[in-house]
Amino acid sequence: MDGFGDAIFEFNRNETTIKMLAPISFSEAFAKQRLTMALAITIILSLVSPCIFSAEKSDLGEKPGKMGKVGKPAPDFTLPELLGKHKAISLQKFNGKVVLIDFWASWCPPCRKSLPELAQMQKRHPGMALMAITIDEEKEKAIDFLKTRDSNTIYLHDPKHDIAALFDLGGMPSAFLIDKQGKLRQRFDGYSESELKNIETEITKLLEEKSGG
Repeated sequence: MDGFGDAIFEFNRNETTIKMLAPISFSEAFAKQRLTMALAITIILSLVSPCIFSAEKSDLGEKPGKMGKVGKPAPDFTLPELLGKHKAISLQKFNGKVVLIDFWASWCPPCRKSLPELAQMQKRHPGMALMAITIDEEKEKAIDFLKTRDSNTIYLHDPKHDIAALFDLGGMPSAFLIDKQGKLRQRFDGYSESELKNIETEITKLLEEKSGG
């Protein structure tokens, strides 16, 4: 077991898996630096063995000092599109819809699995909007990473990690589920097949809720 900052990982050589035992906690002042540290750990471990992250859902409300808290309105933001016309898109544009925000990066092996799965999930639930935000500093790397691109997915670019800091990422990938009233209802840190099922279950529940509820 290795500890690095606030992140604790367990590496099982026999099962060739890596489990994130504790979420990474970013302070506002060192968000970018710690994100870089997590990047380095991910790259090094992925070179040793295939990498699978699994993490429990956590409550942003337990982390003081952050704008995004489960049960509270999600922080609004505006980011440029990664592809196409490069226009800016804000979260506020999707008021009245269920929104899934997924943070990903080209250096994140689990993102290669999770991003296409989430795109398929959106097709099964067209009432939901999927915002896929890359935290790659170099835009070209993020674009190259997208071997296949889903026309319904909204790809955005957060090169300075400002929006990532607002949501206090607990791993990569990290997903945040927002209801029709713009309230942050769930967060999902890391990747696993079971977590994808949990995400879809929660999406279904929110889509069935009335707009006033």
